[in-house]
Amino acid sequence: MKNAITILTVSLCFWSHVHAQESANSKGTWSASIGWEGGIYYNDVETNLYGADSSYTDTAGAVFVPVHLEYYINNRLSAGIKMKFGRYIEDNANEENSARVFDITIAYHLLQKPKGDLYIQMALGGSNLQMERNAFPSFDGEWGGGHFGLGAGYRQYFGDHVGLYTSFGYNSYGLNQKSLNTEGIEIDPKDASWDMKLRGYEFSLGLIVKW
Repeated sequence: MKNAITILTVSLCFWSHVHAQESANSKGTWSASIGWEGGIYYNDVETNLYGADSSYTDTAGAVFVPVHLEYYINNRLSAGIKMKFGRYIEDNANEENSARVFDITIAYHLLQKPKGDLYIQMALGGSNLQMERNAFPSFDGEWGGGHFGLGAGYRQYFGDHVGLYTSFGYNSYGLNQKSLNTEGIEIDPKDASWDMKLRGYEFSLGLIVKW
């Protein structure tokens, strides 16, 4: 019996040591990443013009540059701050826009190898859109609201510190009108409103560094 307990104890210690060695991350590890992200969405639009409501759905695309700083609470759980800067793709040459997203992220690391990391991640935060049209009728406005994202990704390291990542996930953005001016005249939200909700999928890839 004592021999069996001794063998079991030694085996567990050996397994724990091997498992720890196989982990790509450990408690106290920091990582920073930057990359490219593309998205395609259904865009639910709701407008109100002097009490007349209207709604329709179209499609939209976007490109972002995501920047992510992350801290590993342990080798399975990490938390971070993520910022994205980009724009929605316009087919009208007279319109321009810029978009920003700020998130708090939580990730659970499912499978870790010495140089690899498979994970699922949730993001929760806010989004902002500024849009401008230079042709008649000209307008400029600002929209903002919440953001939710849920996805999965994989990181492959080529040494102790530097690697590449890729991820794919579902995202939802609420963009409610904050301000709107047309032909230089500020529009009262009671007279006219223009709200959007985007929901769709995003794919990203980029460079990651850990220390």
